Amino acid sequence: MPKKKKLLYVAPHLSTGGMPQYLLKQIQSFTNKFEIVVVEYNDHSGGVFVVQKNQINDLVKLYSLYENKEELINIINSEKPDIVHFQEIPHHFVNTKILDVIFDNNIRDYNIVVTTHGSLTNPDEIRYHPDRYILVSEWSRRKFEHLNIETDIWEYPIENFKYDKIKAKKELGFEKDWKHVLMIGLFTEGKNQSEIFSVARQMEKYKIKFHFVGNQAMNFESYWKPLMDTKPDNCVVWGERSDVEAFYKASDMFYFSSKLELNPLSVKEALSYGLPSIFRKLHTYLDTYDDNPLVRYIDDDLMNTKRIILEKLQPDFNEIPGWFSYKDLYDEIIDTLVDESNIVEVGSWLGKSTNYMSDIIKKSKKNFNFTTVDTWKGTLDEDLHQNIVNSFGGDIFYEFIDNTILSNNYNNFEMIKDTSENASNHFSNSSLDFVLIDAGHSYNDVTADLSYWYKKVKPGGYIAGDDYGTNIFLGVTQAVDEFFYNQPKQIGFNWIRRKPRIQIKHLMTRPNDLREMVSQASLKQLERYGMVYEPIVNKPYTDFAPKEFCRRPEHLSKDNKPGELYPGAGLGWITGGHYGCYMAHRGALETMNEDEFDYTLIFEADAFIYTGLEEFVDIVHKACFLSERDDVTYISFADNPSRSKERVDDLFSKTAHNQDLAHAYLIPNRKKQWWLDRIKDCKWDVADLWYNHVFYEHPEKRYTTNKVYSKQAEGYSLLDLKNKTWL
Repeated sequence: MPKKKKLLYVAPHLSTGGMPQYLLKQIQSFTNKFEIVVVEYNDHSGGVFVVQKNQINDLVKLYSLYENKEELINIINSEKPDIVHFQEIPHHFVNTKILDVIFDNNIRDYNIVVTTHGSLTNPDEIRYHPDRYILVSEWSRRKFEHLNIETDIWEYPIENFKYDKIKAKKELGFEKDWKHVLMIGLFTEGKNQSEIFSVARQMEKYKIKFHFVGNQAMNFESYWKPLMDTKPDNCVVWGERSDVEAFYKASDMFYFSSKLELNPLSVKEALSYGLPSIFRKLHTYLDTYDDNPLVRYIDDDLMNTKRIILEKLQPDFNEIPGWFSYKDLYDEIIDTLVDESNIVEVGSWLGKSTNYMSDIIKKSKKNFNFTTVDTWKGTLDEDLHQNIVNSFGGDIFYEFIDNTILSNNYNNFEMIKDTSENASNHFSNSSLDFVLIDAGHSYNDVTADLSYWYKKVKPGGYIAGDDYGTNIFLGVTQAVDEFFYNQPKQIGFNWIRRKPRIQIKHLMTRPNDLREMVSQASLKQLERYGMVYEPIVNKPYTDFAPKEFCRRPEHLSKDNKPGELYPGAGLGWITGGHYGCYMAHRGALETMNEDEFDYTLIFEADAFIYTGLEEFVDIVHKACFLSERDDVTYISFADNPSRSKERVDDLFSKTAHNQDLAHAYLIPNRKKQWWLDRIKDCKWDVADLWYNHVFYEHPEKRYTTNKVYSKQAEGYSLLDLKNKTWL
């Protein structure tokens, strides 16, 4: 038997990749024909990423060079090969002084062969030409043929492997009812895994997973680290594996996203395992795959790539992707609300929460009016949102529609494709029973959404949101706490707030008097914001004021006319009119409806709103929230003078027991019994003085606004029996 010729391969490196795999396949093919030796010129692996290196080491003698690269000459002289085969253009990785010796025709007695694995290699720039080029593809051969040097092709083969796919899926733990797409390759910008991440992100609702096998080398961390930080849940990164063939066997499709290749081995391997394969038709491929029934060409149109995958694999629908942490909240709301309730969801994203709400509405068999609001363009200042939206071409509305159709909910709710502010204008004030806010999560976004939507909620209705109390969205918590004075109810990381039910008691005496007509016209505007207006017409009390249970009987007017006790006294004579006024305020306290209302606004006959209407409504609700936070019993709206004031915040101050004026104030109905007790144990007086006495004898918190929100109309006063003006 003739002696085998010796073939010495010189590889730039043997770190896992296409070139080492090509070399391994050549060794496996030539081992019966040649005695083979391999020299690894650079050991970049550091003991990792060595799948092919370990296999080569098991098959043939392997040298690895370190600092002393001239050892290559010694190895050639010692091994005495018949052929020296460089696995890449020599001067791209070997010192020229060493090459001068190896290529010296006067001393060498071996043939030199060179292969290149790069599509960008320029034959005219090669410094050291071999006796023969063995190239990896026909395209590469054509590129070299003008050199008039012998060229051959040794192309990585497409084989026809037989295997049991069901068994392979089981061995790797691949779910049998899911479809599995495979990508093989080092994580680099050239391999373009980011494209597959984008496509995968569009397909999270299907039972399909995208598997990535290939190392993540530290010198490419700037590429793969950001990808991993935002990796879709349906992407599985396996890293480097020594059992790559197991992944080919277990997968249902091969997706090769690279945009720059010469003759990629992974494509040939995928076809060898019979995998339907999608990749770009690069010019370097010529027409190699045009007639292969397993191949579909793709381009930069990711929506088309998605359609090809769906068409070929036909995966089952799994679930709508996205964030949804308020199922329990939705369940409770649907149980609570009654027929014909109006519900709005602000921020629908891909429809996960929207379709859940639609499903439970159907199950409840109640008739609700459900509307969802979104721009379907994502929050502009959130990178993750924009990455996802951009993967759908800058707008996810049609993906939302598709998800809704797949969930059998199309036509079950209304959609408003607009900004939160514009969408809120579609609804009247106090018309909604429940609003869920899950749109922008910055402080400014949440504050703005609360200002748009809170006024749209009916008294007794609910407004809620998510991502409250987390360390991630601090702006959400800050905005909600500021708006509600730390008084939302927290459920997990969700917040919910019931809108107070407010009744207005307008203490009137002469409804046809101009002052009272002005007052009534002003106050009735509050009905547009869900407050229930109740005019209480009390007949003017014209008799003398009774002595019984009077705090100052010595100051009862003997002629039933008002006036100072004496100049500069600061107190006046008490008339029947004053008693009638006291009884009106008392009656308002006694008739507070605890069952149907949470707060009572009490206005005297001449009170009117001095600020803008919405500003007044806003301060009233903030007073409700503050009353709950600080357990405040009485809050007035006229920057009432007092002996002392302690600023609570920019809007409110805590006063001493005394306040001048009592023409516009808020009472929490939860305090009704406390007030009934005060009526029993605090003797009557002029209304504002009676309140001062109450808080002196029974200290409770008493607040006023820092700004005048309500005044008394000019005109004739029944108490003072004269025209009153206000500067």
